[in-house]
Amino acid sequence: MQRCKSFKSIVSAILAIVMLMAISIPAFATEEILGEAEVFQTSMTDEYGGIVPYDAGILGEINCINEGLSNSKSWGVTPDKGHKLWIRINNNYQFSGPLKIEIIKKGSLLPSKTIHVSVGVANAQYELISNCNGEKYTIKVTNLTADTMARFYMVLYQTQYI
Repeated sequence: MQRCKSFKSIVSAILAIVMLMAISIPAFATEEILGEAEVFQTSMTDEYGGIVPYDAGILGEINCINEGLSNSKSWGVTPDKGHKLWIRINNNYQFSGPLKIEIIKKGSLLPSKTIHVSVGVANAQYELISNCNGEKYTIKVTNLTADTMARFYMVLYQTQYI
């Protein structure tokens, strides 16, 4: 009986230490959280020449021109419910490398979408999510060239037709 009590106390102490470490040690993959959208109204011309009004909001700008990106980095973004999530990217800088951009929904192990951006792409626009649900997404950018720094500039924004 005495052995059982001491074994229980040892197991309890080990579990308590593990729980404390889990709370105090940050996650291995850190991500930068982008701000809320600054919404503005604008319009565009559709294929028939009509004017289509919509709300747009910039969620964040990511500037990796000067320091570059050697491996990968993640950013968190939470677009509004019912909006489309877009990215506009410029990878047309000297000594840059090709990029892989993954969009991962919170709680998911696999990306919702993967985009490959080659060197020389200037001011390209991609739709990442067609109907956001108001939850958080992680945008992970990976440099696909080991021997060079990826240098790029991108803007994450959301749109909704009104």
